[in-house]
Amino acid sequence: MIFTQLILAHLLGDFILQPNSWVADKENRKLKSSYLYLHVLIHTILTFIFLWNLKLWWVAILVGISHFIIDACKAKFSKYSDKKKMVFY
Repeated sequence: MIFTQLILAHLLGDFILQPNSWVADKENRKLKSSYLYLHVLIHTILTFIFLWNLKLWWVAILVGISHFIIDACKAKFSKYSDKKKMVFY
């Protein structure tokens, strides 16, 4: 059950609550983007909300830290030429 809650929080944070302008800012400004930190904060808060258990506070912190590390590495090491434009019909 916890895994399902974490997946739902992640999907909501990455695909619903993150506008394309934030993604573009993170790609352009890398670690200087304030949206990177706001995005991580949103993920941490969503994890707290979806778990709804104060005893699992450490899970939310772990999710926030790991999400920051992953997004920071993606921003720092990816190049625009590495990205392929995706078209959804």
